[in-house]
Amino acid sequence: MIFYLIKELGVTVTKEIAENLYAAIAIDTGTFRYSNTTPAVLRVSAELIEAGADPSYIAENLYETWTESRLRLLLKVFNTLEIHNDIAVTHVTLEMFRETGAAIADTETFPGFPRKLRSIKISALFREIEDNYYKISLRSKGRDVNVAKIAEMFGGGGHSNAAGYNIRADFRTAKEALLKAVRETA
Repeated sequence: MIFYLIKELGVTVTKEIAENLYAAIAIDTGTFRYSNTTPAVLRVSAELIEAGADPSYIAENLYETWTESRLRLLLKVFNTLEIHNDIAVTHVTLEMFRETGAAIADTETFPGFPRKLRSIKISALFREIEDNYYKISLRSKGRDVNVAKIAEMFGGGGHSNAAGYNIRADFRTAKEALLKAVRETA
């Protein structure tokens, strides 16, 4: 962890350093909701708060400063929701990006929304980044499904609850390939 390296080097943890490190931890742990939230992570976070990080200010800037174009895109994405047993699939097309004026970076939190459904174990967001070329983000909850293993089947990678890969195919083919891979790993 960078925090330990900074301390080992004798660098003073300024307010700016504390805020940036705290933000990174908040993102990585899903604001302390994911399984990688450990006692050590919480102790480091406490030290960062003591050094000047303001959790409410950081959370507001991370999660509550959306643009109108981002929200409009999310509404379009919600309308693409498909449920395949315990897998939720959503997608964003190039046309949707054009219509809303949103950027691909605006979709970073989108894969997590369908995962909030009680019956969903895997959420997949397909983002078209050029014609018939998709960036797929996978999210899972709990310890039942390791989406990194699924992503690795397509040359991607990640962690057990957050992974991704890219694929050149039309949406239907890419989606069917993912659903088949999930069935094979179940």
